[in-house]
Amino acid sequence: MSITGTHFNYYQLCHRKLWLFANGINMEQESDLVYEGKLVHESSYPQRTSKYE
Repeated sequence: MSITGTHFNYYQLCHRKLWLFANGINMEQESDLVYEGKLVHESSYPQRTSKYE
């Protein structure tokens, strides 16, 4: 396996994300459950971002 720029970027960003990427594990982007989770994430605690800046 060769190390690419993506590997280096993920190493700087998140070691878990690097491990998942290096082992070929990806999230289901087309799953209804993933879509619902994204909606919940976006609508939960909308004021939280500005509160913790």
